[in-house]
Amino acid sequence: MLLDIFKSFFMWCTIINAVFLTVMAIIFTLLRERITYFHSRLYGLPSQRVGSILYQLIGIYKILIILLFLIPWIVLVIIT
Repeated sequence: MLLDIFKSFFMWCTIINAVFLTVMAIIFTLLRERITYFHSRLYGLPSQRVGSILYQLIGIYKILIILLFLIPWIVLVIIT
């Protein structure tokens, strides 16, 4: 019973975070110039650096979703 709760928890965490990641990537792709301009003015960085930092953020977030939610869910699906 407890494993089913954890399996459901990790599944929904994976889905919610994947949707958030997808929306964040789409917004960044569509509004890249505005986002980089705003953040470069806010932090005083060149726009190329801001774009690089935002892509790194998306990549790190994706890795964290995989490590913290997707892999535990797959393991729970396999063992139950």
